[in-house]
Amino acid sequence: MGYSTGMGTSTELMCDNGTLSAPIPICYDNCEIEAIPFSDQPTAGSLNHNASIVIACNMGYSTGMGTSTELMCDNGTLSAPIPICYDNCEIEAIPFSDQPTAGSLNHNASIVIACNMGYSTGMGTSTELMCDNGTLSAPIPICYDNCEIEAIPFSDQPTAGSLNHNASIVIACNMGYSTGMGTSTELMCDNGTLSAPIPICYDNCEIEAIPFSDQPTAGSLNHNASIVIACNMGYSTGMGTSTELMCDNGTLSAPIPICYDNCEIEAIPFSDQPTAGSLNHNASIVIACNMGYSTGMGTSTELMCDNGTLSAPIPICYDNCEIEAIPFSDQPTAGSLNHNASIVIACNMGYSTGMGTSTELMCDNGTLSAPIPICYDNCEIEAIPFSDQPTAGSLNHNASIVIACNMGYSTGMGTSTELMCDNGTLSAPIPICYDNCEIEAIPFSDQPTAGSLNHNASIVIACNMGYSTGMGTSTELMCDNGTLSAPIPICYDNCEIEAIPFSDQPTAGSLNHNASIVIACNMGYSTGMGTSTELMCDNGTLSAPIPICYDNCEIEAIPFSDQPTAGSLNHNASIVIACNMGYSTGMGTSTELMCDNGTLSAPIPICYDNCEIEAIPFSDQPTAGSLNHNASIVIACNMGYSTGMGTSTELMCDNGTLSAPIPICYEKCDVDAIPFSNQRTFDSFENDTGIVIASNIGCSTGETAGGAPHVGFGDY
Repeated sequence: MGYSTGMGTSTELMCDNGTLSAPIPICYDNCEIEAIPFSDQPTAGSLNHNASIVIACNMGYSTGMGTSTELMCDNGTLSAPIPICYDNCEIEAIPFSDQPTAGSLNHNASIVIACNMGYSTGMGTSTELMCDNGTLSAPIPICYDNCEIEAIPFSDQPTAGSLNHNASIVIACNMGYSTGMGTSTELMCDNGTLSAPIPICYDNCEIEAIPFSDQPTAGSLNHNASIVIACNMGYSTGMGTSTELMCDNGTLSAPIPICYDNCEIEAIPFSDQPTAGSLNHNASIVIACNMGYSTGMGTSTELMCDNGTLSAPIPICYDNCEIEAIPFSDQPTAGSLNHNASIVIACNMGYSTGMGTSTELMCDNGTLSAPIPICYDNCEIEAIPFSDQPTAGSLNHNASIVIACNMGYSTGMGTSTELMCDNGTLSAPIPICYDNCEIEAIPFSDQPTAGSLNHNASIVIACNMGYSTGMGTSTELMCDNGTLSAPIPICYDNCEIEAIPFSDQPTAGSLNHNASIVIACNMGYSTGMGTSTELMCDNGTLSAPIPICYDNCEIEAIPFSDQPTAGSLNHNASIVIACNMGYSTGMGTSTELMCDNGTLSAPIPICYDNCEIEAIPFSDQPTAGSLNHNASIVIACNMGYSTGMGTSTELMCDNGTLSAPIPICYEKCDVDAIPFSNQRTFDSFENDTGIVIASNIGCSTGETAGGAPHVGFGDY
């Protein structure tokens, strides 16, 4: 075991006349081959002497010398070391390179990956990779866009070029040029994008010397740069004391400034210039007097400075005059009147001062030329018909007028009225001229002849004795614009009423026209129409005959009726007295009574108990009922029934007690014909009756001739 000849592990020899058929074999050592992971030799084995084997690594593995190794065994010694299968390295596709698709790199092999023209990795344009058991010697490169840089005039980059990814370049403008951000620009390329726009080199601006400023000598200003040039103390440009200049490709944003003399302004009391100051050249200032002050030309003065000279004298501020609000005028709110100014204050339409409708005021250093006026309400006087003021008008404050009514008219206070106006209020209401009232002659009164009554005046007209108006014996009339407060009265005859016995009119009297009286009979008396009578008088005639009072009728209490207590019935009146349920009089359940001067038309009824009759089966009284007092009823049993006393029973009710017991209807007994007996035909027998049936002679007493038993009826 473990040895072989180079031709196998055994040799067959045959001897032919002293000669072997083959040389005598020599046994050499075999070679042991251990297991090789990730190969087609995953387990240990043995290789015979002089034999060979090719060991191949699995897909994705290699030995560093390739993917397979041939071994030969020579007396226990292999022709090469046993191979080891290492991981290959996977290389993914790299866009924009000579490795555009994914691939694999054997262990211990190397590859140089080059980016395409115009691309780079940030470390150059190519990268060498080596594989060590599945691990690359460097990250797989990425090919990024390079950045194209065009030609930049007036710089150290006068021609176009290319900048690799992640590389940088500093571009410098030529002398006298700049970018707006300085004179040089650093650019870095990131995957085809520059870190800043490609710079442009613009012209700088030349600035000459400016006297009386902080720029006394000439200089240069870069493109897009700015400088503030300030004039010296006491000088300005006409646009201020300093000027900002910005350079745009050789052109300044404004003309180079000139510094001029300023103007000195002394202090002005009562103004917004209380202390001395300075005004720049070409500048203006509006000097405003303080609130309540003015110059005589207004409240403010504008001054302009021209190289040290002011455009007008420095102003003086004087006191204004304060004018308070004047209601109902064209000065409705408080205000101020400037020094040396004047104002005419006019009252609004319908207002006046008591001295007229307008006032002129002038202000002299805080003092007005006259007191401030007050506008009072005028008084409006509307048209007053039937007067000497037939059209509307206006009365000024503090003025007066007398208004007189025309003939035949008056105000209710007289025929004329004086009015005075006090701030819109008249001293009295505006009068109205009303019609007077004409009163004609009234017979049978104290106004026997016609007359006239002023508006709002009154008169009392009294009828003579024995006469009245229907509203009394006197009438008050008031005149309201030609209309009397009531119709002119007429005096009518009164009515005489004689004495009425047994009433509240026991003595004779008199009733005025159109008056009424209710005459009431005394207690226990009535007229036949009631207990009282209303009479009305119409010019001496009564509306009804004078009543007579008759005796009423007394009705005592009637138990078990709707008259349970005693009462009274008026003369000529009637009442129906009804017994309560279950009661009656013997003449029915109700009684009508009429009263004739104290006497009733019938005796007072008595209500007796009715009789209750329960239901009687097998009769014409199948349901319970009631029988009035003194009434009777015949109760009949139905066909085939009887009471034992017959087929019908008469009952009479006496104050709740029946004249006999309530009957019971029993069924009759039917007996068929019995041969050979004394009951030869069919018959029917009433309740509580008996029959004896006898057999004919010759038959035994126990049974009939026909064998029928003897039948005897007793009580059923």
